[in-house]
Amino acid sequence: MPTFRLPTTGYVVLHTVERDGEPPTVVTVFVDTAGVLDDTTATEHVHAEATRLREAPANVTHMLRLVHRTADGDRDVHTAGPVHGNGPPLG
Repeated sequence: MPTFRLPTTGYVVLHTVERDGEPPTVVTVFVDTAGVLDDTTATEHVHAEATRLREAPANVTHMLRLVHRTADGDRDVHTAGPVHGNGPPLG
């Protein structure tokens, strides 16, 4: 698996995926490493993504956690979820 460094500043979304009977997987999504978003616009992005996840398979649960990274440390901004999909379950 490739390794990468998280940005030191900007908004980061941690997307946790849990399929029935399996351990959760966390994927990091970089929303704004350029520093152009604020709490409101970054939260709107997370809400839109959570809405799209409702079409995911029914046996998969998603959690989105928005974090703002600064030189002073990480600050939790928003958590969306758990989101349970409405689509056909994965086999």
